[in-house]
Amino acid sequence: MLSLSTEIVKEVTRRESLATGLKVTRYYLCADRSPSGGQFLYIKCHEENWTNTTNSEGKPQLLRENFAVSGDFGDNYYLALHIFKKIAEAKNIVSLSHLGDICRDEILGHGRRARSKNVAENSPRLFDLRPLLEKR
Repeated sequence: MLSLSTEIVKEVTRRESLATGLKVTRYYLCADRSPSGGQFLYIKCHEENWTNTTNSEGKPQLLRENFAVSGDFGDNYYLALHIFKKIAEAKNIVSLSHLGDICRDEILGHGRRARSKNVAENSPRLFDLRPLLEKR
């Protein structure tokens, strides 16, 4: 049985006020490691929609929540971080329904750019996440 350990490398939370309540979107850049040392990077997105109304305890009510995972970054930390930042820092909140399309388009575009610049074979692939995780 495959046993993976998951680490959250980066996390960004975005909030958007709506007429009906609040939308909270969290993006996570994650790394799964296999026991043999393989590293697999991907982006998770968790979206919550809260109403303006409160329950009997005076707390906001969760109307809906959704979750998506995307990214076929393999061990290319630099590509994963580039796409994560692009999504997390976008002017408008990126909906989880678009996460897969954006990651796919960026990965394909990166592959075309890398081939055209002939840098694919020179870019570092495996990245040690320990220094980043220790800084948190």
